[in-house]
Amino acid sequence: MNTELEDKILYTIQSEQLDRAREYILEGFKEGYDLSKLLMYLAFVYEKNFEVAKAMRHYRASLDIDGTNEVALYNLYRLGDASKNPIRYR
Repeated sequence: MNTELEDKILYTIQSEQLDRAREYILEGFKEGYDLSKLLMYLAFVYEKNFEVAKAMRHYRASLDIDGTNEVALYNLYRLGDASKNPIRYR
């Protein structure tokens, strides 16, 4: 995945610029970047918007594509347990 785009996505999510993050994620889809990561980033956006069911769905979709995505797996389990731990981005 394009490191510059990935950094932009993570920065905008962490700084709560969620509409801008969605734009960057869409750009990644159009450019054909790593689908597993893009779905995980979309899950971050949904989680930040308190849309837990959608976030979990996207974490699962990310894992369906790449079962070794430890960040998506961690965050899915964290949400499933209603943990108070923060989102893990990397």
